[in-house]
Amino acid sequence: MTLAIALAVATVACTTNRQEPAEPTMGGGMTGTPGAPPATSVDLASGGPALQQALTALLQEHEYLAGIAVSQGVANGLDSPQFQAAAEALGANSQALADAVASVYGDEAGKAFLPLCEKHIGFFVNYTKGLATGDDALARRSVKQLDAYRTDFGAFIESATEGRLTTEQVADALRPHVESTLAAIDAVVTGEGGNPFELLREAAGHMPMIATALAGAIADQFPERYTA
Repeated sequence: MTLAIALAVATVACTTNRQEPAEPTMGGGMTGTPGAPPATSVDLASGGPALQQALTALLQEHEYLAGIAVSQGVANGLDSPQFQAAAEALGANSQALADAVASVYGDEAGKAFLPLCEKHIGFFVNYTKGLATGDDALARRSVKQLDAYRTDFGAFIESATEGRLTTEQVADALRPHVESTLAAIDAVVTGEGGNPFELLREAAGHMPMIATALAGAIADQFPERYTA
């Protein structure tokens, strides 16, 4: 069962890749596949509250879709239409997040965001594989890479928001997301540590805080576009 879980997660990564970078990635590659379910529809051109709601929806959807993809892969098989639909939905969500970034900061920023998003999910993939196969070194390395990712993503946001959110602030805000997602993976793979779905819900529960911080910084940066 644990190996099947690891393979399910890894297959999501492979299914959604657009290219083969050095680091494992997943997320945006199947968004253009015919029949792929659409991601949450958002309108970032509205006022500040709508911006916050849109970002919250996308971020929480991202967390849940990753969990659903793993669950469907284990329950129904990697060739099942249920799993394929979940994988495509996760890819569509990653692209929607990149499109949201591009709608605020331009196409180049969106293109820079997508591989950053894909990379961090790749680290979760490797953590799951390490845990499921008893490769403690891989699991530990993946945790360190996730810590580094928090800083890298923080630097991206600090640059985009022109310092309204600092690298350290973003890295600290992402810590609960990373830790609770790892806890959910632990519970699924080992069967210990609590209900994995409750832990996934906890992980998704951190997203409104992140969305609020991002929306506030964007609204302050572009008050003429994002008024209260």
